[in-house]
Amino acid sequence: MSYLLGGVFFFLLVYHAMIICGAITIKGYGDDLEELVDNYVDDLPDNTVFSQEETQAILERLGDDLPIVGYYADYADFSGHTPQNIARSMNESMQSFMNEYIVEHLLWSLFL
Repeated sequence: MSYLLGGVFFFLLVYHAMIICGAITIKGYGDDLEELVDNYVDDLPDNTVFSQEETQAILERLGDDLPIVGYYADYADFSGHTPQNIARSMNESMQSFMNEYIVEHLLWSLFL
């Protein structure tokens, strides 16, 4: 029985470690993420105000270009942002979300 429980806990720890490594990888893509979003909205007028649907479309396009981002983030609501600040806002939000995600999975790993 102890081998069975040890095996289960081992696989749970490996799962959380892989999730944490993925989140750390995404944090490293922050500049690339910001550059891609800037390229997506480069042709739009500066006074454009994005809706939730438009920002969701940007996130889906970002998930196509950086598939690991699509795995971790599936919803975006940056309504009210403009082409001048949406890339920075999305990057900051992603960094913050990944920090919380890392802490959450680290705590799960510690308390297994």
